[in-house]
Amino acid sequence: MINLFKKSWLKIIIVVVVMFFAVPAVTLGGSFVLSLIQGKTPAEAVEILAVQIDNLIGRMDILEERQSKQEIEEACRFADTALSVAGTQGGVMGVDSFNELISRIIYERDSSPQDQYQMWQARLEKVKSLNEQYIIAVDKCSD
Repeated sequence: MINLFKKSWLKIIIVVVVMFFAVPAVTLGGSFVLSLIQGKTPAEAVEILAVQIDNLIGRMDILEERQSKQEIEEACRFADTALSVAGTQGGVMGVDSFNELISRIIYERDSSPQDQYQMWQARLEKVKSLNEQYIIAVDKCSD
């Protein structure tokens, strides 16, 4: 779930950055650069272009920092709700940890009639998947 958000946000940010810089650069870039460095010595022109590139890199750093903060916030929100969501999907409520939830699902699976075994097994797999995502989210949230 987090990976899906991460990939979609990354694609959106890349498209926005490309559109923000590529369209004006293509339409106005040639004349902008020409007017910017026209009448300058090669050293001055290189310095002007270096300043512009530094400004562009600074903007990219700000975007990366915002994305990182957003990813951490999403991870923390997921970590806060993961156990209750897992309990609901696992069919067992009122547990204090993923280990307890997994143990109770295994107990229910093993003590239920044979025709319910697959249902409990599917729930167990969902909860284990959520547990893995929870561990990743907690790790990211603590950074």
